[in-house]
Amino acid sequence: MFPSATYRVFSSRAVRTLTRLTARQLQYWDETSFLKPSISTRKGRGTLRLYSFQDLVALKVAAELRGTLPLQTLRRLVAYFQRLDYKLPLVEVHFWVERGKVYFREADVTREARRPEQSLIEGTVQIREVLADLGRQIGRLDARTPGRIERRRGVMSGKPVIAGTRIPTASIWRQVKEGLDVDEVRKGYPGLTRKDIAAAVAFEERIRSARRTRIA
Repeated sequence: MFPSATYRVFSSRAVRTLTRLTARQLQYWDETSFLKPSISTRKGRGTLRLYSFQDLVALKVAAELRGTLPLQTLRRLVAYFQRLDYKLPLVEVHFWVERGKVYFREADVTREARRPEQSLIEGTVQIREVLADLGRQIGRLDARTPGRIERRRGVMSGKPVIAGTRIPTASIWRQVKEGLDVDEVRKGYPGLTRKDIAAAVAFEERIRSARRTRIA
């Protein structure tokens, strides 16, 4: 559903729009290590919180659960599955409660969780519906214009990237110079368009031409 999800970066502003969580919630969850941004956490003035797509899904699920769960219960739920060696339980686990026991789906087998705690949640979060909703929202929110280059603090050390991604223009330029055609480059970066690749190559050529002129 999201072929370019690996390369997507979401600012805290975009996350707030997509999840309806508040800035204060994101800040508190980050600072208390409940749900931290995996790409870049805020480290003082001038830095940004930057989230991956998996982070976004986890936050969206947490936002759904927060409609009926106290935060402490939600924390216990996440901690419980982390003890079962799930790194991102809100993304990885299909879980529910029945008759006071916690169940989860793993390897196509329904298992009872070890040492089940008291009822943690009521009902089930439908991850497919969450993903579908995110897809629709991202489509509306995504202002990424094909062929646009940008630099973002906290992303790839500030190097030029294709707007809305973490793909450096230099990486695309090198692949083209090594003889790969546009279709071959896009196999490695399925979220890119032909216009993105052309823009990256043209941008890098301008940069290198300017450097050569200064040296001369």
